[in-house]
Amino acid sequence: MYQALFVRTALTCLLFFSGLIMAEKAGFASLLIYPGAESTGLGEAFLSLADGSQAIGWNPAGLTEGRSVNMTFSHNSWLAGMYHDYVSASISREKYGFGFAVTTLHVEDIEARDKASEKPLYTFTSTDFNFSLAYARKMSEKLATGIAVKFLYEKIAWDEIWWGAVDLGSNYQFNKDLRFSLALKNLAPKKAIDDEKIMMPIELRMGTAYTLPFDMKPARIIASMDLSQIYNERFEIYSGVQTVFYDILTVRFGLKPLSEVSFFSTGAGLTKGFASIDYSFTPFKYDLGVNHRFELGISF
Repeated sequence: MYQALFVRTALTCLLFFSGLIMAEKAGFASLLIYPGAESTGLGEAFLSLADGSQAIGWNPAGLTEGRSVNMTFSHNSWLAGMYHDYVSASISREKYGFGFAVTTLHVEDIEARDKASEKPLYTFTSTDFNFSLAYARKMSEKLATGIAVKFLYEKIAWDEIWWGAVDLGSNYQFNKDLRFSLALKNLAPKKAIDDEKIMMPIELRMGTAYTLPFDMKPARIIASMDLSQIYNERFEIYSGVQTVFYDILTVRFGLKPLSEVSFFSTGAGLTKGFASIDYSFTPFKYDLGVNHRFELGISF
């Protein structure tokens, strides 16, 4: 019954999403920058793997997984002097989970010009702030669903805006090695700003994760893939593979074959007791440099 429900839900989301492809401009593009070094090292193929407090920024259904209490701190030095930070905490029980997350994106010294010139007219800053509350529940041993409510603030120079959005997510565990996930993210009504209709960057994302059935103890190999369609924009494919040794050391590699900015990423993580630390490295195309991400997790 739940397998059929999961398939019907996926088809309904596809039909709903196809009706949103219009000409309106999308705002809050910072919502498309996903948090975490673990996910980046896997090429952002992470929808089915996100658990604990990480799940709030990815797929709220994952709040039912992981240890009972989890906290995550992530820092990202992004392109062109942008700084992206993520702090989250969650509590998971046998059949439900809930948590909160705070995400900020800050850019300093953006240059303003009205024509080609050596010096700008002035410089300004841009700040995005996102506070999320999330809840998830296991509907059965195989199916989990979740919802995240976002409260958003954006300021660019002297202009500022308050908004809100909702994420919906689900996980379906076909067997102990295979999971499928579906998320519909950044759902919100249109908003009029200076007589212009703005929409959220609504995203339909599907993912899967599979633990390869090879007897390679003490190592496990997990492959993952996400498919993403963003409102009125691009279709993306994300794929990744990670090898876990002794449940302590994890080595990751990811590919984004359709990305306009970066083609691959890599990373590693260490877990010992209640703490974990992760790092990812992403080189960019067009001489845009590289991206380093760091993530600290605490679970007990």
